[in-house]
This record gives sequence, C-alpha cells and structure tokens, in this order.
Amino acid sequence: KKKYKIKQNQTMGLSQSNENIKLTDLAKKYNMSKKDLLVMKADLKEYAPSGFLTKQDLIKSLHLHVTNEKLIDSLIIAFDKSGDNKVSIKEYLSGMLQFRYGTPHERFNLAFKVFDVDEDNNWDYDELKLFFINVMDIDMSKKSKKFKEKLENHLEELYEKLDKNDDGYITRKEFTRVLAIDQNLTNNIMSMASFITANEFK
Repeated sequence: KKKYKIKQNQTMGLSQSNENIKLTDLAKKYNMSKKDLLVMKADLKEYAPSGFLTKQDLIKSLHLHVTNEKLIDSLIIAFDKSGDNKVSIKEYLSGMLQFRYGTPHERFNLAFKVFDVDEDNNWDYDELKLFFINVMDIDMSKKSKKFKEKLENHLEELYEKLDKNDDGYITRKEFTRVLAIDQNLTNNIMSMASFITANEFK
C-alpha cells in the first residue's frame, strides 16, 4: 500500500470576505425567485430564531456523521462569510445554494474548505475519507469489516488519482481542477455510492 505523509500541525486560516449577502444577489446568481428565498429564510428563522445556526444545527441540516470536533469548526469557517465565527441564516442559505446549484468548481471548492479540518489548504488521506463518508452518508458504525476493507481500497485508489504530483497530499488546486476537468472521475466518485448497497459489500 502507498505510504501517505502525515501532516505537521500547522494552521493557515482561510481568508474571509466581509461581504454583505443580499437575497436579490443570491436569487439572480442561482436563477431563483426572491420570494422562494424569503420562504426558505422564514423557515430557517423558525428553526433558528436567534438568526444564527449553532454547530448542532449545521450538523443536523447537512446530515453529517460527525465524529471529529475539528470538522464542526471547519463547517463554521466555510459558511462564515463575515468572519465573526457565527453562521447567519443568509450565510447558511448562500452556502447551501452553492453546494446544490453552484458550478462544479464552486461546489468542489466549498467541499474542500469544509473537510480541510486542519486548515492547511491540503487534504491528507483521513480528510478525503471524512469527506467521502459524509457526502455518501455512510454510518461506519453499522458496517461490516468486509465493507470497511472494500471502502479503504476504493479510497486509496481515488486518493492516488487526485494526488497528481504524488507528494502524499491533495491540494485544493488538485482537487478542484481534477474533478472539474475529469468528468469520468467525478462520475466515479458519485457512482461509488452504488457499492454501498451491493450485496457483496453488506
């Protein structure tokens, strides 16, 4: 098996823009009506009356199988556009719309931010695994040993494809560029979900 490098404990914070998110801008960007966004905002206001979503709100809304406290903090960083260490309803709407309707580059870039849990602008193998498990909604505590071994094999193969310069890390550029231009690899990542329910992996 390939030996992956272990990261040093370094932190490089992601830059934040103090942008004032406007619903009209979001509606235009994602080809939605402002009325629909106002309805979504109102629904979230009932869910989060303070106007801000807590860490648990984010986990629940994104259906994440979170066992890593750093991932929760990384969620805040990815969604927090104003840099105040809180996620407002508008910031949440902006992030979710980007996840669902953004360009491939936007979606991959946001995903990279979320799962770069040590904020060094690289992914190691564990961060790729964390990304895949959560994106595919896999509860590892309910999976067999055989399933876990097969999953590790798939992920090792994927890691090698994404690590273009073979340095043991996946950079943001490698992740977003490779997936944006390699439709087959992108499709392979999404189609890997099919093996989850295959009889041979149960």
